[in-house]
Amino acid sequence: MKYFCIALTFLIFSTLTFAQEVSVDIAAVDLEASYIEYTGYVNERDHDFVAKANPNSLALTYNPESFDQSFSLEITALANDFDSGNWFRDQNGRRTVFETKKFPEIKFSSQNLVLEGVTESGLQPATLTGQLTVKDVSLDVSVPITLNSENQKLIVDGSFTVLLSDFGIKRPSAIGDVVDDDILLAFHIELSSVE
Repeated sequence: MKYFCIALTFLIFSTLTFAQEVSVDIAAVDLEASYIEYTGYVNERDHDFVAKANPNSLALTYNPESFDQSFSLEITALANDFDSGNWFRDQNGRRTVFETKKFPEIKFSSQNLVLEGVTESGLQPATLTGQLTVKDVSLDVSVPITLNSENQKLIVDGSFTVLLSDFGIKRPSAIGDVVDDDILLAFHIELSSVE
């Protein structure tokens, strides 16, 4: 509980009560600063590419007095929004990899957050356990994250690796380049103070 208070001070004090459930939605997200990205590696790490998108929706609910027992998070991104800066790669990804017309959203949901000790630099390490859903295939994932309170914002960073094959996605290729099966997913979310 003490660690939660350190990392989320601005959220707790803004609610004025510790006994009521707190809800946060997409309106609290700084969309200019927040992103979800994936890194694809090509030809066994010969080179890589990064595609980014802003979160499309976010719903966070917790009770500060029983945070470990009352926690819910759901965050989505539109698969069509991921941009790598390469038009051909992005169009191919939308059409053949993500099949965005049939599966428009990528979603992560969690009911479990385990807080760890605060570091000397004031970061709050934690682990989110939940389900990542891509193309209607949901997999259990464990995501190491860090929480940081800075400039009256809660900053959440994390990353983890998934396999395309676990979601039934055929590895894309073009002109002799083949994307590796493992993809690094990362996110940076900035939440403003809840009023």
